[in-house]
Amino acid sequence: MKICQFGLLLIIVSMNFFAMASHAAVWAEIGEIESRQNINIQLGLPIQAEADQVIVSRRQYALSWDVGERTPLWVGWVLNRSFLGTTARSKNFKMDQQLESYLTDWSQQSVRPDDFKGTCIDKGHQVASGDRTSSTPDNQSTFLMSNIAGQTAFLNRRSWVSFEKFLRVLVLEQGREVFAYSGGSSDQWGYIGPKKDIKVSKENFKVVVIKPAGSQGWDLSKFRLLVLNFPNSTSKGTDPLVDREQACYDSAHTIQLAEENRAPLWLPYVTSLNAVEVSSKSSFKFLDAITPITQRELNDLINQQIRNGHQYKNPVQMLMSTELW
Repeated sequence: MKICQFGLLLIIVSMNFFAMASHAAVWAEIGEIESRQNINIQLGLPIQAEADQVIVSRRQYALSWDVGERTPLWVGWVLNRSFLGTTARSKNFKMDQQLESYLTDWSQQSVRPDDFKGTCIDKGHQVASGDRTSSTPDNQSTFLMSNIAGQTAFLNRRSWVSFEKFLRVLVLEQGREVFAYSGGSSDQWGYIGPKKDIKVSKENFKVVVIKPAGSQGWDLSKFRLLVLNFPNSTSKGTDPLVDREQACYDSAHTIQLAEENRAPLWLPYVTSLNAVEVSSKSSFKFLDAITPITQRELNDLINQQIRNGHQYKNPVQMLMSTELW
């Protein structure tokens, strides 16, 4: 039964891929794994019909690279215990040579780490370094620039990382499995880089499907959908490219949240899947069968982390006072 269920998922992924190829300008698929065989996107692939794209499919994740905007449209990955270990953070950002080799044939370029130099914009991981710690190659893969989007320090080092930590606790301590997609809005603040051609989105999204603990099959009725859309602004809520003084101040003074600090700074940004689809001009129709998480269920997840010793500031009060949907 498990094989049949997984086979059905592969058929769904294949149909989704060909639907995307027929509507969008997908230049090619590169990488060591066919997307339809990639466990990181076994639920499906988002469709973005307005961009020239290259699909990069790796063991650690899959992504759609926007050739024109020189940034990932989306990145998809699975988070479970098999990807989590004790490997140290690489800290060594690198150009994606595989993507670069393909783009060079078309007189295009991927992004280099130095392209962010002097911008006061963070190199924002889509697949977090902390989500790939089972081996050095896995961790290093997250530092390829194809996995990076331009994010303000106030987003990248606070609410974004806060949500990353929350998801890892779900996996490590609550036995759940997570399927995640991240990307940027179609609206942008502008462009950075030597040629001012690397897009900085106004918002960054996370679309997450949570598989219940102990579930061995693919009963999607038991899965839950959690969607967030974060403003990619300065600490004052301003445009980081116009308000460069504040963006640079934030970059110099915003401290990365410590591993033990898992305060749910992400809570105010919970939203609907439709809101992200509108913002990103992408379709996540393959997730229509997944039930959105309720406020009570989300409250239970947070309270379980509290019982396990993770400290939050008045999380229940936050939930009750924050308009989540």
